[in-house]
Amino acid sequence: MTKPSRNQLVSIIMNCYNGEKYLSEAVDSILSQTYQNWELIFWDNHSVDNSKKIIKSYSDCRIKYIRSEKHTTLTEARNGAIRHSCGEFIAFLDVDDKWSPDRLTLQIKNFRDEDVMLVYGNYYIQAQGLRRPKYYFRLPKGYIFNQLISNYRVGLLTLLIRRKVFFELGIIFNENYQIIADYDLVLNISKNCKIGCTQKKIATYRIHADNDSNKRIDLLISEYEQWINTFKLPNTSRVYVNNKLNYIMANKYLKYQDKKSAYNSINKVVGFSPKKIYYYMKVLAPEFLLK
Repeated sequence: MTKPSRNQLVSIIMNCYNGEKYLSEAVDSILSQTYQNWELIFWDNHSVDNSKKIIKSYSDCRIKYIRSEKHTTLTEARNGAIRHSCGEFIAFLDVDDKWSPDRLTLQIKNFRDEDVMLVYGNYYIQAQGLRRPKYYFRLPKGYIFNQLISNYRVGLLTLLIRRKVFFELGIIFNENYQIIADYDLVLNISKNCKIGCTQKKIATYRIHADNDSNKRIDLLISEYEQWINTFKLPNTSRVYVNNKLNYIMANKYLKYQDKKSAYNSINKVVGFSPKKIYYYMKVLAPEFLLK
């Protein structure tokens, strides 16, 4: 194992489509990084708002503005931006999220182990002016494919990945997916590669009405069903992915106040857990008890 140079470049991928509302906060959180050897690949996916004007207002030469020839899916945009990157490590930040100042400094240390191909970490959830940790327990690291299948805990905004994963191992974002592409990517990497983890909360994920998973739950379900049918899973893992699908279905039905269908989806979940109890409460308890 050799210690990485402090001069190793991190390419930060930021896809933008009409992201003016929170864009400055996201970019400012990059400029505030204590680790300063980075480039920002700002991929303008044919925005029609003030996103270009905002990003062009920054004079930092490390910011590379690229406008896509045509509007594409988010997954295609990320793959396109990666092809324009130069860094030994690649990170991702969406225009509505932000990083803690020591995000890159903390994570780069994990690559002292040359077997580590990906590093992730804990983060905050911000909604309606309140911020809370996403996870309250220690996150796993090492060869953790089975652990991620049973309980996926990785946020895209915390990923830092060796360049060789994309350009030598040939693992890329699957363009058949628009919502779960990062889930598929991380699980493909973790099948054979060692994963590092920073336990500290290193980013903030903002929940709002425009989040893809909130707006397009039917597409999320369709993609996840496709993933289950195409991803090469050990038979022992299928119970976990089917449980995940049933929870997604329950969320859909709860969104439309169809508690009977939500109850039926929860009943299909194999095993018993605090999560299952929580969902039963959401279905069976009177609304005022859950507020």
